[in-house]
Amino acid sequence: GQYAEAATTLENATERNPQDDRAFMYLAATYGHLGREADANRAVYKTNLLRSSTGWSELSLAPIKYWKWAGDRINLREGLAKAGVKYNHDWYALISRTSGTIDIIGATKIDVGAAKQLHEQGVLFIDVGRVFFQGHIPGARKLQWTGLRTSWWLPREFNKVRLGKMLDKSQEVVIYSSDQEERAAFATAYAVDSGFENVYYFVDGLHKWRAAGYPVEKGS
Repeated sequence: GQYAEAATTLENATERNPQDDRAFMYLAATYGHLGREADANRAVYKTNLLRSSTGWSELSLAPIKYWKWAGDRINLREGLAKAGVKYNHDWYALISRTSGTIDIIGATKIDVGAAKQLHEQGVLFIDVGRVFFQGHIPGARKLQWTGLRTSWWLPREFNKVRLGKMLDKSQEVVIYSSDQEERAAFATAYAVDSGFENVYYFVDGLHKWRAAGYPVEKGS
């Protein structure tokens, strides 16, 4: 009975404010619990449409347990799962670790020499680290992997919507980090899984760039 009442309340809320993606998300979860599959699918679609318009990628089950504002996160996650929302972390399977090194299936791993050549050719560089303003490769764009300490392995600012606004899927791009190396590996794998075709993984990016004596910019 509570889910039926909740659905009515949320339907009214979305009618009053059709731009509230969270209300549509809760509505999708409620429909999921009620077994209203078609309605749930429409609510998920509307949620993702609104999220995309504000620069966020589609709903995923993975980050829900970190959402302090979400209330009953267990029921929310279960309802969204019933509504067809997935974890969306297939990208992690593209990461290969052997003998202390990381490789990304589908991406090209490059050293500082190759990175310098691509930089001179005008290839787009994306810095996914947290200290971009303290120093970055000249001309690089900032697209931080995540700002949450508790969920640092999840995509956040770096997502397919914002990445798609920076480049076409066939365009070359170099991904590196200004601090923690795993962020660059995760972002590279996520980009490949999202359909970007010419992704370069610059290992130890800013550290190696600095060590080679190449210029570094500060600020925006």
